[in-house]
Amino acid sequence: MSKSAVSRLLAVVIVVVAVVAGVAAYMLYMPAPPPEEIPTEIKIGFVNSLSGPFAVMGVYSQRGVEIGVKWINDRGGISYKGKKIPVRLIYYDDESNTDYTIRLTEKLIVEDKVHVLILRPPPFNVMAMVPIAERHKVVSIGGTGNDAEYQQGFKYMIQTSPHMSASYKTALRMIREVDPEAKTIAFMVSSEDIGGFTRKSVQETAQKYGFEIIFDVTYPTDITDASPMLREIAALKPDIILGACYRPSSWIVMTQTKDLRVYT
Repeated sequence: MSKSAVSRLLAVVIVVVAVVAGVAAYMLYMPAPPPEEIPTEIKIGFVNSLSGPFAVMGVYSQRGVEIGVKWINDRGGISYKGKKIPVRLIYYDDESNTDYTIRLTEKLIVEDKVHVLILRPPPFNVMAMVPIAERHKVVSIGGTGNDAEYQQGFKYMIQTSPHMSASYKTALRMIREVDPEAKTIAFMVSSEDIGGFTRKSVQETAQKYGFEIIFDVTYPTDITDASPMLREIAALKPDIILGACYRPSSWIVMTQTKDLRVYT
């Protein structure tokens, strides 16, 4: 090996040794990381509809969340690194207004500095809140099962509901097994079916099990009178009536179905 080659090799070895020594010295003398700050309470944020058209659903959601928080705190709180940390619920009424939902979600994260957000129906509320939580890297828990919620690639959302579309697959399979003679379906879905995933699932599953959809309509979320739609369904005499909706519209549809005696 030539003298120049030996010199180059020696230079490389010296550089490598210097780098290793530097890293070792840094690891040896680097300041210890500051101890993790354990919060004195875990703050849960909740934007809910306690007034307006969705209050009929929001009131029950509120009760459920408050019962859950009380249950946890009655047992000392949430265990974390050998400590029991109490939970505090911070909530606001969005008055069933999605614009308020957005502003109040931002307030919970930026001003109140909540550790986690609770989500609740309807789907457009969830789809308004989660992008804000994702931007701030705050975990959100809940959801409605609307398939659109699964399609966004959210990283910090914990979905607690199954795919809504899967529910209808199971229902139609069960109906086919129980009643082989059933042939026709009337299907009504609220405009909360973001992306049309539920409708697509019903259409595909109906075809798979040999059903014919003879009525298929999307009705507005704020419907107050479903009787024209239900009378049209009654006139067609379908074997099966399927509805995909959330409260309060689901209560309106079901109540008027009973009142008008729209049975199959």
